Order: sequence, then C-alpha cells, then structure tokens
Amino acid sequence: MPDLAAEPEDDSHSGKEDKAARHRIFCEWIIETFGKASLMAGSGVMDVAGGKGDISHFLTEMGITSTCIEPFPRSSQSLSESLVVDTDDNKAPPFKTLERFFDEDLLNDSAHVELFQNAAFYCGMHPDQVSILNVISVTCNFLNSALL
Repeated sequence: MPDLAAEPEDDSHSGKEDKAARHRIFCEWIIETFGKASLMAGSGVMDVAGGKGDISHFLTEMGITSTCIEPFPRSSQSLSESLVVDTDDNKAPPFKTLERFFDEDLLNDSAHVELFQNAAFYCGMHPDQVSILNVISVTCNFLNSALL
C-alpha cells in the first residue's frame, strides 16, 4: 500500500505556474459550459474573493468583462507582471476591481446596484466555507444570475 503521507516525487499541483494553469483551465471550462456570449452579457462576470485577480485577468484576456471583488487591497507589486498594464504612469489591472466585502451592503450600494443586477455570472472559489456560504446566500437572495 502506498504511503499517503509521503511527499509526491512530482507534485504537478504546486507552484505559481500550476496555479495560473488551473485558473486558465477553469476559465476555459466556464466558457465551454456556459458560452462566451452568456458570460459577456450585461456586466459580465463577478469574481468574488478574487485575490490577485487571476480569474478576472484570464477572462478579460479571453474577451469577457470581469470584475474582481476582493476586500483586501492588493498593491500592483502583488499582481504578477502579466496582470498589470501601464496607464498614465499608474499600474492597474486590465479589469475592474472593487476592494469591498461581498455582502448585502455592497449589493445595496447605489453606486454598484446596476453592476450586480446585470451580472451574467458569479464566481466564488474561495476555500473558506463561510465565504462560499455568504456568496451563495447573497447571490440567491438578491440576484438572478448563474453561480459557481
């Protein structure tokens, strides 16, 4: 019987490159599953608890509007170089970001109501069970969009 506690010789799921590859594969999967036209509808994809914005970056690269919602501000130094574009001496991601918690207060904020009401798809891939339950609860109670 194999030693399950032993370190694998070739861990193909480690490192930044593998994580980026998983994000790209996920983006390709949602496009294949839901259709590019559906994901492009309205205000596009809401990437909840999106961290550095990898999902939003790959979707934007694939021609789909995406908004990364992340409560903890990320400096341009924390974004990989491929995620950052130069705009008038400022470095900014090529997608919209909201540095807020995804909760009822955000959804009821008049500055963002249209963005959320017109979103085609909500993606919440945070490993924290409480965060995922919040995404599901808020989305089901307030919105009529696809959720993953």
